[in-house]
Amino acid sequence: MLLACKPNRMKSPALIPLVVIAFIAFIMLAGFVFACVVIWKLIQRGANQPPPAPGQPPPPPTGTPSPAPAQPPTLPAAPPPPPPMPARTLFMVYAKILDNVMPDERGSKYEDPLWDLLERDQIGQIVGGGTMLNEDKSIAFVNIDLQLINLDTALQTVRLKLRELGAPPGSVLEYETNGEFRSLRIHEG
Repeated sequence: MLLACKPNRMKSPALIPLVVIAFIAFIMLAGFVFACVVIWKLIQRGANQPPPAPGQPPPPPTGTPSPAPAQPPTLPAAPPPPPPMPARTLFMVYAKILDNVMPDERGSKYEDPLWDLLERDQIGQIVGGGTMLNEDKSIAFVNIDLQLINLDTALQTVRLKLRELGAPPGSVLEYETNGEFRSLRIHEG
């Protein structure tokens, strides 16, 4: 028994997107060619005009004259700017705390209370912190990087707070002022 198969006369579904893409590419190419021809004709038209004589204004363009440019609408005068804010000098201060606490404990023990103090008194902010290790990978000390606004007052406030938080003796606040590096012990003075 022979089976007859009817040939499939439908177009392949994968062929339809290719035809659409080819048609779009043809349209884009035709537009590009048309634009090139128009630009070329404009260039040739400009090249056929003689240059203006020295001291003479250039001749008006051929074709219909363009209308005079419209004047932009006048805007009301802007209010004067507010007076400049006085510049605040920020001082970088490095708190070197001789405590071997882990980073999470450093945050809860020192950074969080300091953050609250600095924000409440508006005397600066914490901008970083870290942990220094010994060669045997044990913690040597922790540090907190601060930006302080009123250096003398803020240093004393931070110093007293770190002392209150239990910073061990030997801990210091290091900073630079007037080009001179200084170190202030937390437990002296």
